[in-house]
Amino acid sequence: MPGGSLAAQPLASSAAPLELVELGGLWVPRSLPALFQQRAREQPDALNSFQKVAGRWVGESAARGRARVEAYAAGLIALGLEPGDRVGLIAETRAEWPLADLAILHAGGVSVGIYPTLSPSEVAFELRHSGCRAAFVAGAQLAKLSALWGELPELSQLISLDPLPPEPLR
Repeated sequence: MPGGSLAAQPLASSAAPLELVELGGLWVPRSLPALFQQRAREQPDALNSFQKVAGRWVGESAARGRARVEAYAAGLIALGLEPGDRVGLIAETRAEWPLADLAILHAGGVSVGIYPTLSPSEVAFELRHSGCRAAFVAGAQLAKLSALWGELPELSQLISLDPLPPEPLR
């Protein structure tokens, strides 16, 4: 960061200071998790995301999104995620996608987005070469990764964003 210096400056008088860094003459939040947490503290009732439920768009508050991100992050840490570990994110566009992405960052991991339209061999390549230890999956991606499980010994966890089927995956 050329010429970057650290500063703690509050964004709102009622919130704790958010650490900012200077980047090319612009002051920006030090991290996405810090920015997310700050917004959730400042505007807990603001609508954070939307999803269609029974044909209607339903909003989720920043406070609810924050709670979900923190729960996902705690789950990743409980599964043994270490700072710097890579976690794949393979799902179609959905409300949980950015929450899982933020949870990975909150837990100190590195988010590896993988297009759900890739073939199974391309997904396996991406997971192997990025060094993913875990992956969030949804929809058809769960079956795709279950079929690849034996080819990916370094991938120790699959985390479904959907309810799991009653029968075992392997």
